[in-house]
Amino acid sequence: MERYVRLFSRVLAVVLLTVVISPDGHWLRRVPPAMAGASVPVRDHHVQEATQTYGYDFEQGTTDWNLDTRVWSWVVYGSGHALRGEGHGFVRLTAHQGDVSRLAFRFLLQDIKSSFHANVLDNIETGGERYLVRFENGGVHISRQTGGTFQDFGQGFVPIMPGVWHTAEILIGGGSVDVFVDGEPAVGVDDPTPPPGGYVSFESLDNAVIYIDDVEVVFGTETSPHARAPRPPLTLPPGPDVGPFVSGVYTGTITLTGTTTLTLSQGRYTVKAGNIELRDSAVLRIEPDAVLVFDRGSSPLIHWGVDLKDSASLIVEGGSIIAPPGALVRIHAFGQSTISILDSRPWIHFINAGGDARIEIVNSRFVTGIGGSVQLSDRATLEATNSQLGGFAIQVPAGGALQAKNLRPQTYAHFDLQNDLNTTGISYNLVLSNTTIVTDTLGEGPFERGWIVSVDETSTLDLGNSFLHKLVINLPAGGDDLVFDDLVLGQPTDFVLENISLADTTVVGQWGFFIHGRQVEFNACQGLWLFLFDGASVSLNDSTMNEFDPRNYTGTLTFWNSVWEMSGEIIENNAFTIEGTVRMDDPDLRQSLSWSQSVVTRTYPIYVRSARDGGPAKGTTVTLTRGSQVTTTVTDIAGWAYVSLRFADTDYKSPWQLVTGEGWAPIEVDFFTDTPIIVGHYRVFLPVVQR
Repeated sequence: MERYVRLFSRVLAVVLLTVVISPDGHWLRRVPPAMAGASVPVRDHHVQEATQTYGYDFEQGTTDWNLDTRVWSWVVYGSGHALRGEGHGFVRLTAHQGDVSRLAFRFLLQDIKSSFHANVLDNIETGGERYLVRFENGGVHISRQTGGTFQDFGQGFVPIMPGVWHTAEILIGGGSVDVFVDGEPAVGVDDPTPPPGGYVSFESLDNAVIYIDDVEVVFGTETSPHARAPRPPLTLPPGPDVGPFVSGVYTGTITLTGTTTLTLSQGRYTVKAGNIELRDSAVLRIEPDAVLVFDRGSSPLIHWGVDLKDSASLIVEGGSIIAPPGALVRIHAFGQSTISILDSRPWIHFINAGGDARIEIVNSRFVTGIGGSVQLSDRATLEATNSQLGGFAIQVPAGGALQAKNLRPQTYAHFDLQNDLNTTGISYNLVLSNTTIVTDTLGEGPFERGWIVSVDETSTLDLGNSFLHKLVINLPAGGDDLVFDDLVLGQPTDFVLENISLADTTVVGQWGFFIHGRQVEFNACQGLWLFLFDGASVSLNDSTMNEFDPRNYTGTLTFWNSVWEMSGEIIENNAFTIEGTVRMDDPDLRQSLSWSQSVVTRTYPIYVRSARDGGPAKGTTVTLTRGSQVTTTVTDIAGWAYVSLRFADTDYKSPWQLVTGEGWAPIEVDFFTDTPIIVGHYRVFLPVVQR
């Protein structure tokens, strides 16, 4: 392990931060050449005097560091070395401690679930004090621990892509803690009395796989102020009263009509459990230093935002639009409405525009942790200049056609959909100038990223050598029964349905199907997104569904040895049935599922083992109780019983208690419980469910 210690002056700071000589005369290579990403950020955000700097590229080992070897290891990455953390545990720089004024490093999150803390002024082993800076896909959080108390200072909304090396810099001094990611300000907080001098450590968190490299730590008090990062938008003080906002808050939906202009110019403005509707020629303007927050409160609905019609306008000029974790911002624009996003970084999940709506995005980052896409229809137009987009959804209408090759996320010097793609029946247009559709590294899931293609069963699609996050197919009512086999994610594949053809094309996130009253079967398929309507009868065999969105659905969804994970919205007047065997007790699904105005009946296959010999318990009574509700059934000769439970908006998370005449311990059963339910553990075997 090579390290260096130096005292440096203002004159030498810039030079020595980039290339240095270790005490034994060896050059320190700052970045292994084969490792993606830039080197450790060494921008002079501040000036240090009489400081000590320690740098570690981990090429010779982990000297000076103490690793929790159950979690952390020294590994080869590319042509160099790095630290790897998997699960919850610490790696700590134990050879040096003191008043840390700067911590810089590179990091990589292996997937969207990975996260970690960079701990500064770490005294948790002695006094229980530290700053915790958490890095995750959705941004950067700063908090402080004092003993057993944690103070959450807030979050900066910054997209941190998994699978990509990022640079980070944490600056402490002058009563401020400020974080920069990839050289850009992420979030800063005010804390006039920092913890006492301490260590630096990295703490990988549960379900994480992360990599850390090229660490640089500066000890010593800064003598000149460092650059400040924006304060957490959800902690900004309320803005002055304007329009319907009083003390920065309005509860319910705001409707602006006529020629009304509402300008938000300073502070935080929160719409609680409501949207903003713009009609006629109304204008909503969000200026620098203002943030518009959509807070869903206790509502089960996830998507909130702005609806534009007629000639209304939304102008985001330096300000931002966000939603707290657990909710997403969406914008709908129709008629002759306009949206302008200028010099801004709004946290908008998607924009859906139709009619003659026009969108301009200039000098902006329209990317969130899992979204930032635009979908157009009719004659709508998006023009983006010097910007980043999370994704774009090409919608091919019924009877329309699209032919394209090499459709992949990239930077476009100039792109004009109408001129650069071979289309029929598409009247909208996408024009990009020096604009990037960001690389899709999110993997499987319901994300708005990269290129998305949506077609009708009657559309013509000829797509080759391309990379999509989603392919979405609308199956209208009245068509034939369909069977889909072996739909895969993350690898080049060929696919044909009528005039819809993919050749050597990778779908990384979802295969989407909007099914209207049809009978459809999926066998050994990955990453299904099902939007079910009317009386559709759908079965999944040995398949995985990562998003489920029924609407006015009255049919039956049957699983056999399948999985429902990640997300869903059971909203808008559903009354359907779920049958079969499925694993759906997924923590992410439990947390994210939205449920409103719906009733679902789940049929549970239950196998009861005999307490005497472990075989099937024949003729045993099975009783399920929830409050005053009681339902009973009896096992058949093979030990099986079947019970149907009804779930609605208010009780789908409320468990039933299942007991049997065999005396086994009670089992809790709710909407998310995996099936089959096996009662008793006398022997280790899984009985076959009779279809």
